Amino acid sequence: MTPQRCVLLFDYNAWANHRALEAACRLTTEQFVQPMGSSFGSVRDTLGHIFGAEWLLAGTLPGPVAGFAAGYGAIQRPGGLAGTLG
Repeated sequence: MTPQRCVLLFDYNAWANHRALEAACRLTTEQFVQPMGSSFGSVRDTLGHIFGAEWLLAGTLPGPVAGFAAGYGAIQRPGGLAGTLG
């Protein structure tokens, strides 16, 4: 894998995460926490899983990851997500 391919994959991941967060921002609190019968229960729990796994991965990479979790706590409430986007 080339460095350019890695950058492309990281860019795609950031795009996909942003899109998922934008969709989650449109949910009501009830929809955000509603059990969906999926592997991680609710939209909130699924986002928590995704970003938790990425947080763990980021910790294995060399170099600083200071801004990575700036909005991580915001996934507890859908209204808090909007302030982390943009």
